[in-house]
Amino acid sequence: MNCNVCGSVKLEVMLKLPDYPLNSIFVDDIVDKRIYAADFELYQCASCFHIQGKSTFSFDDLYNDGYMYAANSDGVQKRMRLLLEHVLGVCKDKQFNRIIDIGCNQMAFLRMLKSAGLVARHWIGIDPVPLLHANREEGFEFIQGYIQEVDI
Repeated sequence: MNCNVCGSVKLEVMLKLPDYPLNSIFVDDIVDKRIYAADFELYQCASCFHIQGKSTFSFDDLYNDGYMYAANSDGVQKRMRLLLEHVLGVCKDKQFNRIIDIGCNQMAFLRMLKSAGLVARHWIGIDPVPLLHANREEGFEFIQGYIQEVDI
């Protein structure tokens, strides 16, 4: 795997979460509860300090007619705080040109990063799920679409 920003192969594992549950998915009937869990890993590039994630979830499994996500649920908030703790441990006192959250759903984690003191010139959220009008904030840019279709 290469860094998505600079192309370096010098990626260091920051965090490994085996069988990480998909946050707050709501479906009518779950036959196999493990269908909504997948391995997730967070990496940092040693060359440019970019942080990127890797999940074993397929797009077809993730974005389907039964998918809905609640960024304000207790479970999601706990997971975001855990991730925030790890990111701040590595990125505290650094300044970034862009912080991009892929799969940002309502940009909750971006807001959390910014309020925790991370500094960036551009805050960008990308998600195929439409952003609610109430969550549009100055200083944040939302792009509706799949990452492979977005040109930043």
